[in-house]
Amino acid sequence: MSSSKMKNRFFLHEMASSHNNNNIPLATLLEWFKIRDTFFAQNYVRRNIPLAIEMATSCHHPDAKWLTELCAGKDVATVEDAKKVFSALGQNDARALCFAWLCALSEGRRDLTPLRYSAERGFAFCSSLGCCPN
Repeated sequence: MSSSKMKNRFFLHEMASSHNNNNIPLATLLEWFKIRDTFFAQNYVRRNIPLAIEMATSCHHPDAKWLTELCAGKDVATVEDAKKVFSALGQNDARALCFAWLCALSEGRRDLTPLRYSAERGFAFCSSLGCCPN
């Protein structure tokens, strides 16, 4: 499958899943997707972790609020910094497991165990990645 088809498939999947996202306004979802893409260098967006955290401070999406609170007062500028912050939350925080896994992707690690644990703990974004059962 070509990269443009993969991008379109991912975008459509994201948009399709956003309709069941706790009645969050579309503008807020799109703002969060931009933040997430900037943080994790996804969907052809260049990684800029400090900018993503700054953008998250004004976003009303629950994951943006969580990210803002988690990173408050910490120097999170690199993937390694972010991975340490997420990993410090342990195995019971579904978002942290997923976000730590996304950080590990940039290092070439492909172990799906953290992603599976995150999906089992109910983090819907993990299931949307297509690697884990719903």
